[in-house]
Amino acid sequence: MSVYQRILAVSAAAAAVAMLTACDPDQIGTAATVGDDRLSVSELQDQVTEIVEFRNDAIETLELPMPPVDPGRDVSGLQRDVLNSWVIHRLGERAARDLGIHISEAEIDDFLEQYATQLPDGDLTPLLVEEGWTEDMLRDEVRLGLINQQVAATEGPEALSVALGEAAQEAGVDINPRYGTWADAEGLVAASGSVSHPFEDDPLADIGHSH
Repeated sequence: MSVYQRILAVSAAAAAVAMLTACDPDQIGTAATVGDDRLSVSELQDQVTEIVEFRNDAIETLELPMPPVDPGRDVSGLQRDVLNSWVIHRLGERAARDLGIHISEAEIDDFLEQYATQLPDGDLTPLLVEEGWTEDMLRDEVRLGLINQQVAATEGPEALSVALGEAAQEAGVDINPRYGTWADAEGLVAASGSVSHPFEDDPLADIGHSH
């Protein structure tokens, strides 16, 4: 496993152990809230649309060996992936503040620039397509990974997971029930009767999507 993969893997590990509080959002049109941070349904839908359009354009332009996504297909699985990531990253930001850790945009830029040198033509596009991420989501993944590096160096490998759980309990995590519910050891769980995940025929689709 590469250094990059190890850094990004913290998102999945954190999601598995963080203790998340679940209740119904108070605001109409809200997909989720973490404390005072709010993700609206329209913002979630916009992100999903951006991911699908970016993926399909990149597959065609770069001739990537991956199936395109039919925009008419159900995207509930992708919505949950995006929503789950949003919550974990907001908790990560809170945990970092509590621990006195600040990751600058310049540090994220430096990491991505170094990683890009390992890729053909320095192009991060195939990575974004494989993971189902926007550029902003990738930056969030790197930020959480860099936070984890600092925490693990001083407090041990499980420290960030504990801090995420504490942040969830302190801030409160509210999820619109149309997207599912939170389970302590699983993160966001699909609502009863939810239909198929997008990208189900893509062997790369599940990489990084367990958070």
